[in-house]
Amino acid sequence: SELEAVGLGLVERVNQAYSEAHEGDRRAPGSAEVFKLLKESYDTTPEFGLLPRGEFAPPKPVYSSELLTRLGISGVYFPFTAEPNYNADIPDFQMPFSLAHAMAHQRGVARESEANFVAYVVCVNSRDPFVRYSGYRNGLGVLSELYKVEPEKARELAKRLGAGYREDSRRAAQFWAKASGAAG
Repeated sequence: SELEAVGLGLVERVNQAYSEAHEGDRRAPGSAEVFKLLKESYDTTPEFGLLPRGEFAPPKPVYSSELLTRLGISGVYFPFTAEPNYNADIPDFQMPFSLAHAMAHQRGVARESEANFVAYVVCVNSRDPFVRYSGYRNGLGVLSELYKVEPEKARELAKRLGAGYREDSRRAAQFWAKASGAAG
């Protein structure tokens, strides 16, 4: 029942953030603006008071983003230079979460699952709805966990996801399939 409640909340937040992020002529923020929004969120989210603060190297697009795409990688953190690097070709709605994840590594979060959690919290605490949408999308992994114990409830919640989310998921699937050579 807890997974179902969390899943329902996430589905509602995904739909709401998508609507807010796409109302009017609003455009997705570029990577420099996303970085500023994420830095702001890192600095103001009280749960992360123990993480290092201050100035960090900004995320950089990887020169060989096409190679990262072929490998199915959206970002890489290089500990030797303390720089988060990102695949500049990924769909725009995946960018904020990917950058937040790399920035978590930059702040000393080593484990992938923990960096994902930190990225989720940072994104959903952003003042920007597009960044929040990216975070909530990634939080929907809860539905996979619900599916393991209550498949029908997970399917019912997934049916509540809006058309915008479904279209973005289709675009992401096409991008990653095409990139890996799985699509025509």
